[in-house]
Amino acid sequence: MNLPLGLLIAYVLIAVLLLLALRSARLPAWIKLSLVTIVSVFYFVTWLGLRQLLGFPSPEPLPADFRLVWVHVEEPQSPDSDDGGIYYWLRPLDDAGIPSGPPRAHVRPFSIPEAIAAEAAAARLQEGELLNGRQSRSALTARENNESQDSGGERSTDDPDDSAALFFEFFEVAPPTLPEKDIPIR
Repeated sequence: MNLPLGLLIAYVLIAVLLLLALRSARLPAWIKLSLVTIVSVFYFVTWLGLRQLLGFPSPEPLPADFRLVWVHVEEPQSPDSDDGGIYYWLRPLDDAGIPSGPPRAHVRPFSIPEAIAAEAAAARLQEGELLNGRQSRSALTARENNESQDSGGERSTDDPDDSAALFFEFFEVAPPTLPEKDIPIR
């Protein structure tokens, strides 16, 4: 069961139990105590569920176009474990290509090609470059894939049956063009 559905069920159950307790005021004490205990347990479940809303990385897909704020690669502890991940902190781009909204953390499963591209992007960010990124679902030939990896992109093969795998490309943001200013002569 995913977390948002679990939270919804928890809140509905709390409301139903409270309505039942208020409507049936002549229940035995042990039933009332049981209802209070169950409601308290669901408050705890809800509190744990709020962790996903309080800044922990989202497993949702990355936006199609984004400004990369930072990236962190966490390698798995062993080759057989799934505990590693690649954490992106990014801002989505609007139609004009301007970052909009606050940064949001995303997590993707660890893969070696994506980790290499993410570490290259982190190095570029460390040097002070502003990076935008984009993703597409397009079938790439081996030559195009090699060229994109040379330019800092990566191809993720999370689904081996998917011939149009998800591809990320990180590129430097062009400096803004400012209009010329008239300098008054005194």
